[in-house]
Amino acid sequence: DNWSDRRVAFGLFLCLWLTYGFIGPGGSIMNSNSVTRMGLVYSILEEHSLKIDSFADLTIDKAQFGGHYYPDKAPGLSFMALPVVSLVLPALRTMHMERRPVIGRIFTTSYYVTGWLACVVTSSLFTAFAAATLYLLARHCRASKSAGLFGALVFGLAMPSAGWATVFFSHATAGACLFVAFALMILVSEASSEGRLGSIFHLGYESVVGFQGM
Repeated sequence: DNWSDRRVAFGLFLCLWLTYGFIGPGGSIMNSNSVTRMGLVYSILEEHSLKIDSFADLTIDKAQFGGHYYPDKAPGLSFMALPVVSLVLPALRTMHMERRPVIGRIFTTSYYVTGWLACVVTSSLFTAFAAATLYLLARHCRASKSAGLFGALVFGLAMPSAGWATVFFSHATAGACLFVAFALMILVSEASSEGRLGSIFHLGYESVVGFQGM
């Protein structure tokens, strides 16, 4: 067989990542949850501050303290998107595109572009990686290639994870990290006996679905 498990896993990861990126966050990037996270990204890069005063009128996910507004979301997802957005903003300037994310109460093209990229390098990336990890875990537990691929595709395309992978929310990234950590514990401990297969996948399924449903 010319297709090793690593090649299959990489192909699966790439196909899912490109699919999520093609779908993109769409209008969800204007959701209050996403606006708060993107507001923190822009505030750090443009104002060197954690305040999101300039986005306060556009989101309900905020906390007021000392006359200023701050995100009421965990900052991890925004921090993860920082490197990519910081690299893209200068490029937008060279293309004579409006660098500011919001003018008045209107989101600019710059905001949509950076919001899409932020989603692609967080939610989309980690969900695709989790699907590839699921395939490798299935193979490690002596499932056939077709069974492992079926399970990974169901996770990547037919479960709530598919929807969360295309929005700049923390659900997909947090759930994916949880599952990858779970899989690594199994892979490292060499727990591949057939008798444990059912419990392994049951625990993994409950971990991902339960966390993403929060």
